[in-house]
Amino acid sequence: MKLHAIHHDYQRHAWRVIMAMSLLMFFTLSGYAQSQSACTRPSLPAPTGRTITVSTTAELVEAVQEANRSGNLTIFLKDGIYQLSRMLEITADHVTVRSLSGNRESVILRGDGMTGTVPHVFRVAGKYFTAADLTVGWVRNHGIQIAGEQDADNPLIHNVHFVDIGEQMLKISFQPGDSTSSDNGIVEWSLFEYTAGVGPQYYIGGIDGHQTNHWIVRNNTFKHIRSPEFNLAEHAIHFWSNAKDTIVEKNVIINSDRGIGFGMGDAGEDGLIIRNNMVHTTRDVGIILESAKNVMVYNNTVYTENYANSIEYRFTATQNNRIVNNLTNGRIYKRDGASAIVERNVEGAQGSWFVNPAAGDLHLKNAPQSVVDQGMSFSEVPDDIDCDTRPQDNGADIGADEVRSAVPTATPTATATPTATPTATATATPTATPTATPTATPTATATPTAVPTDIPTIDPPIDPGVTPTAVPEPSTMFLLGSGLILAACCIKRQKRIL
Repeated sequence: MKLHAIHHDYQRHAWRVIMAMSLLMFFTLSGYAQSQSACTRPSLPAPTGRTITVSTTAELVEAVQEANRSGNLTIFLKDGIYQLSRMLEITADHVTVRSLSGNRESVILRGDGMTGTVPHVFRVAGKYFTAADLTVGWVRNHGIQIAGEQDADNPLIHNVHFVDIGEQMLKISFQPGDSTSSDNGIVEWSLFEYTAGVGPQYYIGGIDGHQTNHWIVRNNTFKHIRSPEFNLAEHAIHFWSNAKDTIVEKNVIINSDRGIGFGMGDAGEDGLIIRNNMVHTTRDVGIILESAKNVMVYNNTVYTENYANSIEYRFTATQNNRIVNNLTNGRIYKRDGASAIVERNVEGAQGSWFVNPAAGDLHLKNAPQSVVDQGMSFSEVPDDIDCDTRPQDNGADIGADEVRSAVPTATPTATATPTATPTATATATPTATPTATPTATPTATATPTAVPTDIPTIDPPIDPGVTPTAVPEPSTMFLLGSGLILAACCIKRQKRIL
């Protein structure tokens, strides 16, 4: 009987170890311990084609002329201010302009002000243009204009700071009556802002896209896209004039007149996804569909001040849309005969639910039960704005932020081992390594080709004003002695604040 009891005691110890390690592996693999890389801005690859490195405005102008003659050229800019007296026009294909250091705040391309004579920093008519890791601004019209009317396809705007620009900061233009368009563009990890907290006039905006096809706008921040006048500024993100198949995801819009607009009047949109965005507006609607059809508006958080509606859909041409899992403080409102399936949304959100609404940080701080696990799960929304896997528990959360569950802590129980039985020597089990959860982002029909490579990839600095997601730190304690005692793994995690 005594030996049987001892054997049973060891079985209980072994069972505790197995269960504890199983829990550790489960939480690690299921996303409780995510790698920081899951939602961290990647560096562009090093170029493979010809490169030119410049350090003065004159050298930059000459390098652009060379690029237009030959195409397939990467221009590296050393740190400094490049004062432009005229815009830089890109007419050849496969031209890249990027900073050598990878620090966008250290390479500044500027004109002579928002009321000056320089219209744009770049006007792009070639295909596969890339602008990366630099600042553009202080011009009369647009920081970058992509000429859709000249079939400027596959542009990539990566980690660019757009600042203090007289009209729309990034313009994708078209010729009315002509179907030629800009296709397969990507705008990512960029900052659009007016440093005075307001723009110079009402005819301003962040991204203004006409007749585009298959564009993706992701992981960007928009600040103070606001008019100083009675008339409203355009949206921080606006696609219209029969644009098609657009994805707008994981963007943060702060203190702007209007947030995300698809369509306007009868110039509609078709086949779109708006998901996992945090929108803070101060004068008008956060998200609007106008003459837009086949749009999915999923898991956005919208906080609107001085206006009753957070999300609107309007006009009879607005058909076959779904508005689901959105968290708003204002109403989700139908106007002028529009049609949509509207379900599983939570309206009337309180400011106390969020970290800092006025600063655009709409991560959940005190989430009520009506928000947690109450949403529908969609293959189109596999994660949240921070790349946390959805769902974490029994269902997806409402809004852009998926709340992480607390990992239960097991209380270790020490059981004395009889002296007659030899003490087993325990071997420490290696700490499980967290598995990175990749960001699942639908791919545009054609993605801009990789930037050419013959210098080492530079790791860019963390964007100002952004606190990166903390890397989870699983820790396990094993004690050796008369028995094996396991303390549960405690996984820590702090949400990124944008």
